[in-house]
Amino acid sequence: MTDPTERRGLDSFDGAIIDFVLTWAPYGGPPADEVLPRFGIPSAQLPERVREIACIALREKLSASEHRKVARALAAVRHIDSD
Repeated sequence: MTDPTERRGLDSFDGAIIDFVLTWAPYGGPPADEVLPRFGIPSAQLPERVREIACIALREKLSASEHRKVARALAAVRHIDSD
């Protein structure tokens, strides 16, 4: 049986999306032609996917560093959306 107080992390797919967004954030966001082959979603859907991951992060018992990482990615896609 799973302990409800046990910390869980992001799954590897969601973690890869967050890392990808953060890697490209200093350069104005990821290249559009890299999103679809890596993650199977059009680049226009990347900000929405990061918002979904942020919602998941609010429900999960993530470490403080994971919460900060997701928050930074969320801020980065907000910047992409505003361009």
